[in-house]
Amino acid sequence: MAYPGFGGMQAPVVNPGIPYIGEIQGGLQPGKMITIQGFVIPGADSRFHVNLQCGASTQPRADIAMHFNPRVMAGVVVRNCLQNQAWGGEEKQHGPFPFAMGQNFEMIILTEPDKFKVAVNGQHFIEFRHRIPFQRVNTLAIDGKVQIQAIRFDSGMPGAPQAQKGGAPVFNPFPQVPGSLAAPPAPMVPPGPMAPPGAHPSSGPHALQVPYIGSIAGGMYPGRMVIINGTVHPGAPDRFHFNLQCGASTAPRADIALQFNPRFAARAVVRNSLINNGWGGEEKDTPYFPFMPGQPFELMVLCQQDSFKVAVNGQHFTEFRHRIQPLTRVDTLVVEGKVSLQQIRFT
Repeated sequence: MAYPGFGGMQAPVVNPGIPYIGEIQGGLQPGKMITIQGFVIPGADSRFHVNLQCGASTQPRADIAMHFNPRVMAGVVVRNCLQNQAWGGEEKQHGPFPFAMGQNFEMIILTEPDKFKVAVNGQHFIEFRHRIPFQRVNTLAIDGKVQIQAIRFDSGMPGAPQAQKGGAPVFNPFPQVPGSLAAPPAPMVPPGPMAPPGAHPSSGPHALQVPYIGSIAGGMYPGRMVIINGTVHPGAPDRFHFNLQCGASTAPRADIALQFNPRFAARAVVRNSLINNGWGGEEKDTPYFPFMPGQPFELMVLCQQDSFKVAVNGQHFTEFRHRIQPLTRVDTLVVEGKVSLQQIRFT
């Protein structure tokens, strides 16, 4: 379903069962991106597929606009389409094979007017020219030797490039080329590999360091959204927090427009603000506690005219009325505590 108040954006799918068949709300349009974070299950026949298809029918079988089929033992990714129950000509990649048994991956599919572009682990991988009009595609199907942590749908909202303090650039797996009409909609910090369920996340070359301090170019404003993908440390984590704050000063301490602070012992999420080195009144009322040790999560913070709206794993969680104005003062994101970060994006 669409997440209320988030511009009709489709809610992310977290830890779905396999096989997975799900609707792509609103279908595909140029600029729409689908992000899939998963883990390749080891085995003798370690292969899986991701289908963009025209419905979910099995008798007769639905047309498939793009069948993306990594075959790990063969070291090849086969792409094809199915029309009127007949497969077309196969396409196979030229270059390195980006998947490995027992390893995490992130795959991004971008729709363009004449083709799909696919990036894997932050690198452009292949293009697949449309053989079926992309407007007919309304279903995503995944099956095979794979676990999926999260699926996210981005509908082409504009955003300005961001940069992390310390020099990490905006991630763009789809560099523009002459004649390209669609740019990726959402700038992001480079993603790190996701961990399989129960495992501690990797600290690979693209992992985000915690404590994390990152700039929000242009500050916050109504309609702007911050999306954070992370994993709670396993075992018995104490707490972590996300701050939307006014700069990174520590002496005096920067004002904090919103501190979002999950506390595991109390099973509470405390929200507060810090103004002129003084904390305001805490807010704790929430319908449930959405975080679990060792489990991935997606946190979405939408800035509105009068408040921040927060969703966790695709479900509305809380609102926090603004105590600091103007909103453009809020130009820094800070993350600290018992959490690992895979990805941060601004739209």
